Amino acid sequence: MKNELLAEADMNVIIVNWKRGASGGILTVLYTRAVGNVRSVGAMVAQMIRVMKNHGTPFANIHLIGHSLGAHVSGMAGKEIKRLDKQLIGRITALDPAGPKFEKKSSHKRLDFTDASFVDVIHTDGEPLLSAGFGMKKAIGHVDFYPNNGVHQPGCPSETGGLLSVLKFKDGKSVPLCSHNRCQDLFISSIQKCSYTPPNGDETCVMGYHTRPKCRGKYYPKTSGQKPFC
Repeated sequence: MKNELLAEADMNVIIVNWKRGASGGILTVLYTRAVGNVRSVGAMVAQMIRVMKNHGTPFANIHLIGHSLGAHVSGMAGKEIKRLDKQLIGRITALDPAGPKFEKKSSHKRLDFTDASFVDVIHTDGEPLLSAGFGMKKAIGHVDFYPNNGVHQPGCPSETGGLLSVLKFKDGKSVPLCSHNRCQDLFISSIQKCSYTPPNGDETCVMGYHTRPKCRGKYYPKTSGQKPFC
């Protein structure tokens, strides 16, 4: 994603590594600890953004991109900027925001459309957790995209065993997390390779990097099951 972004435009890309704070799979006790760290990591990201603001970067120029728990980290960062500076960052792109422990939380404890001037969300794994779904189904952005209906992505293995099907696979490419992770590939492909226009043909609401800030609502684009998934 970093390479595609830098090839697309002149910008600074900062990658936040919170591996130690996010350690533990979504099915382990450590997941609860990772959830508990989301607010703290978001606050740290907000402090970094404020330092950048003091050195000449407007809040409006900030675009946070977060996958799964990282989507909620981005939301927490946006909330902190709003709390401390009474301003909004420019944009948050949420890639299949984590559902477990967040789906039923109030808006001030998870990502919400009020956390930035523009919040776009791509949902790729919105089934219930017991059906091996790890994302959120709830619409929480200014615009929410549900590629292939946002539940199971083409080319990913069957999850007929529900949550137990996670135990049948060993590598990150074939586990039921395939649908949960597909949103990253879709966003990367959208930067330069693919145009995911919704069925109604509204190019204002093309899914991914080039979504325009005026886009609102829910959209259900179709994608293929092989890279670049156009």
